[in-house]
Amino acid sequence: MVCAYDWEPRQPQDFVRASVDKMAVPWSRPEPSDTFIVTACTPETTSSIPGYAQPGCAIPGQFFPEATPSGTFTP
Repeated sequence: MVCAYDWEPRQPQDFVRASVDKMAVPWSRPEPSDTFIVTACTPETTSSIPGYAQPGCAIPGQFFPEATPSGTFTP
């Protein structure tokens, strides 16, 4: 309760109501199933030569003559 001197009418924006947003997309693709690639580390795949190395198996500075590409590459 307030006196007549301190009374104020309510702000008109107190009565504004927002519209509801539609948050769903109109169409979507189903989530693909998980694909797991299981490989074993071999002496060739532990090499640090690009194109022959395997992620998670490569050891920096390790070279194997069998895995060395032909050309002018020398370790």
